[in-house]
Amino acid sequence: MIILPSLFEPFGLVYIEAFALKTPVVAFNTPAGNEIMENNETALMVDKGDSRALADKIIYLLKNKTASDSMAENAFKKYNAFFTREIMIKNTADWYHTLGL
Repeated sequence: MIILPSLFEPFGLVYIEAFALKTPVVAFNTPAGNEIMENNETALMVDKGDSRALADKIIYLLKNKTASDSMAENAFKKYNAFFTREIMIKNTADWYHTLGL
């Protein structure tokens, strides 16, 4: 499990790396993070700064291996669908082509 109590993330590469490694994520709900993660599906997110809720989610995943494994698998599927090197390169190249340069 990875715990990300960041108050700000400019992109959230750590989330994607955790997804690629099938590692469950517990994090504050912040911009960038909430664009990558889906609460209760690919990660557990709590209100930014709510350390009690963060601790509760950590304990929940530690006590619920089935939920933890399911979340990690969902995150890995999202990684493979959106964030592999090949997909990111293609999407970036496609974006540049829209500029007509």
